[in-house]
Amino acid sequence: MELLIVDRTYTDWEGDRENYITLLKGELSKFDNSFKLEETDIGHGADLPMFLAIFSGAATLFFLGKKINENLDSWVSIGQKFHKLVTTLRERFGETKIDENGASFLAIQCISEQCTSITSLVKISESTIVISPFSQRNPKRLDSRADALYIQVFEVNNETMYVIGIKSQGTVEFMHKFGSNFMTFNLDDA
Repeated sequence: MELLIVDRTYTDWEGDRENYITLLKGELSKFDNSFKLEETDIGHGADLPMFLAIFSGAATLFFLGKKINENLDSWVSIGQKFHKLVTTLRERFGETKIDENGASFLAIQCISEQCTSITSLVKISESTIVISPFSQRNPKRLDSRADALYIQVFEVNNETMYVIGIKSQGTVEFMHKFGSNFMTFNLDDA
């Protein structure tokens, strides 16, 4: 999982650069201690210095084939913790961008707010729409596709589908809810 966080030491940061990096690392480690921080730039034509945080710890392991239903409470808890991290980073440091795994955490957190009792949760589909990619960079890295819309579909409790669109800025742009069988799909309220 990867995050991009703006490097404000080039623009309006009042303190020194090392202090900024120390504060940033402190916030990131509250989510997961296993990460590395790299400097990058996502500006198109003009510089937009960013830090790329690459996580490799426990939270990221969930995306390596672990089924959501195996530990639903942990998924929801990580989603809530990730939402708090993104909100804090945005408030303290400014522009923050997430990848599709981060979008999944936010989607799960959003679904858990809408659905009070979740007994099963399955990601059915996902699609990433990249805006203005950097073709000269590794396409698997977030800094090559910093501006994107992640569209994800989850089935909850074997009866309801949630279609969620999340921008790479970490904002939920839309969420639609449908019945997931032929009897309930066409009803107005799933």
